[in-house]
Amino acid sequence: MDYRRPARIHRFRPGLITQVDDALPEYMNLIGMICSMCSLMLK
Repeated sequence: MDYRRPARIHRFRPGLITQVDDALPEYMNLIGMICSMCSLMLK
């Protein structure tokens, strides 16, 4: 942190946490596809 410029805009830096969180929509998409295939089989 730079104390010489207190009004400096701190940009977001993606770290390891965001890479782990990005896998969640992929899992939700996979679960949705499995549920839709099961519902088509039950018809």
